[in-house]
This record gives sequence, C-alpha cells and structure tokens, in this order.
Amino acid sequence: MDVKELVARGIPERVANFLVSYFGGDYEKIYSVLNSLKKDVVVLKLKFSFSLYSGFAIVFVNLRSKKVELVKSFVSHSTEITKISVESQWREILEKLSSEYKSLQIDPDLSAKAEIVLTSDAKFVQTLVKVMSEDRTYLDVKRFLYTYIPVIFGDENTIVRFAIERMDVFQFYKFARDIGVEIPSAVKLAEGGEMLSEFSLYDIAIQPVLSPIDGVSINSLNVGDEIFIKVLDTDEVSRWFARGDGITSGRITLINRLDNDRSLVTVEIGPGFSGNFVVKNDVKLKVTKGKDIPKQKMVYSHTTAVQPKIESESYDSTFSSEERELGNKVSTEKVKGSSFIFWVVNLLILGVGVALVLIILLFL
Repeated sequence: MDVKELVARGIPERVANFLVSYFGGDYEKIYSVLNSLKKDVVVLKLKFSFSLYSGFAIVFVNLRSKKVELVKSFVSHSTEITKISVESQWREILEKLSSEYKSLQIDPDLSAKAEIVLTSDAKFVQTLVKVMSEDRTYLDVKRFLYTYIPVIFGDENTIVRFAIERMDVFQFYKFARDIGVEIPSAVKLAEGGEMLSEFSLYDIAIQPVLSPIDGVSINSLNVGDEIFIKVLDTDEVSRWFARGDGITSGRITLINRLDNDRSLVTVEIGPGFSGNFVVKNDVKLKVTKGKDIPKQKMVYSHTTAVQPKIESESYDSTFSSEERELGNKVSTEKVKGSSFIFWVVNLLILGVGVALVLIILLFL
C-alpha cells in the first residue's frame, strides 16, 4: 500500500501521506478507515418538466459543510430527456446526458440559468441541507421538493421526480477532479496548506491527557500548539486510530470559550481527522513542546510550630552519606574539646581566688 495507489483511488495526496505514515502502510487498517467514513455528500438526482422545457439536475449537497457544492444541470426543448430514469446511478445519468448532448437538444444557456436558480436561493439551499440529513424521511424530502421547485422555477405546473444517493467526500473529490471542475473549498483543503478548524472528514473520539504538575492550562495555549491526547475506541474509525494505549499527539485548531469557565477544544490528529473535547480552563494539559512552564521555588512546611520552613536550596544533595557521617564525628569531637578547656580554665580561676583569700586572712 503506497501513496500513489491511494491518490489514484481519489484520496488527496496530503491525506494519503498521513494515512500511510500513521498506519505504516497497513492495507486493512487504511481501507477500514476509508470504508467507515460517513456518507456526507448527498447526490440529489432531480428531473423536472414545465410548460416549455424539461431538464435534469444533479445536485451535490455536502452535509458537513452545509453547502450545495456542485450542480450539473441539463435543460432541453425536447421531452426525450424525461425518458432517462432518476433511479439510474448518477454517474450513468451524467454519462448519458453528456454523450447524447446534441440529440437531446440540450440548451447550454438555459442549463446555466437552471444551475444559478438552484444555487442562488439561500433559503432553498438551507432547507435542502436540512431535509437531506439522515434523520429526515423520504416523505420530508418529497414534500419540500414538490412544493419549492415550482416556486423557484416560476411555474406552478412544474412536475418533479427525484432520487437520492450518498457518497463520502473522497468519492466526490475524485469526481470533481476527473471532470475538471473547480474543486469546492471544503474538499480542496485536503490537498495541502493549512486546514480550517471546521473542516474534518471524520470526528475522532478523544480526550486530553492531563498533567497536574508540569502541564499547561488551556488559558496559556493557542491555536497551533501541540498537546497529547488519548484516542477512545468508542466507534469503528476511532478504534483504528487508537494505537497501543491510544496516546498520540495533535495540533490545536480551535479553542472556543464556553460558559462556566470551560472551553471546547478541537485537535487535529492528521489532515481531515480531528477530535473535540471540553475542559475547564484551569486544568493542566500535557503538551509536546513550545511552552515554558513557570518554575516555582519548592518550600517544605512542617507541622510543628517551632520548626521553621526550610528551602530546598539549603540541602546539598551532592554530599555522600560517608562524608556527612565524618562531618558529624568531627563536629562531636570539637564539642568535647571545647568542654575540657572550659573546665580547666574555671578550676584555675577558682584556685587563684582561694589563694588570694588565704593570703588576706594571714595578714589579718
């Protein structure tokens, strides 16, 4: 498994390099990750007919970026175009429309106007993204399209038929690259350069690695700093990323301050693969590099009131136990010598005093 093979299958080179490096070229793990990616791009195959024209539109809706990324529209004066089934695969539909362009009497100007209509109405795009989400039913989509398409085309007699397919962002990337259209920004980010914090192919389940003693609080960290995180095996893709004990490093791409002195932190493990966690602002996290931790003087406090505080610098750990024992012995001998001299001097003084007293008594 190498980078070229992944690129040929539609994986952006930057992502391919990361996957091969992270998983050591393990074919099974790489494709398990790729096959487990969410189908975030919805392909809406839309067929419509109204008073004078008929047409087909292939609409690519990115649920993650919440945008209509691309629209390919074909409008004709002939009803022959309506004979193409919306149940066919979207690639087959595009191939047929492209190969029979002239015989189907496709009007390029009307086709371009239809694309503008389907992308310029902000309310239509916003609602379309909502009804395409996985928690909505086919009936929800049907009601919306059957109501709204006649409105934006300006003909209440518009007849609508549709079908839906789903694919991951890599498949869409390959398609956009193959047909030579401008690759949408939400996908182009995977090719290289800086990744935007909101762009992620998959949200990995992670939690921060705490370090109460030598860590750094989120208040002292910035976007771009690297920290240690633990990947959790809560879902299939995250499980593949949880190598060994799950500890790895990542780059902070977003710090969003929340209420209650907490922050939502986004960490990028690799291009397109990020995770999020919420942490209190004063909790210290383990960092990889680039942050100087303020050093504090260690002061030891004892429980007895008469014992003063002793600073750590006053203890010289370079002395061996033998040297300390010898020092204690010398100190003891010095004390003994001082005591002997003290008593000799005192006895001499006492003797001299007694002698003086006897001489005075003798002369009296």
